[in-house]
Amino acid sequence: IQPSPAQNQNTGAAGGCEVGPDVALDVVLTVVAVVLLLHATL
Repeated sequence: IQPSPAQNQNTGAAGGCEVGPDVALDVVLTVVAVVLLLHATL
């Protein structure tokens, strides 16, 4: 069984199954918070 390109992209970009939706959501919220703080200071 050969891994599909989609599986390769998922494991390469997201680090496999170790990175879940919750972690991704935390990262997105953190980035949004930082951007809002930067706009507030500017």
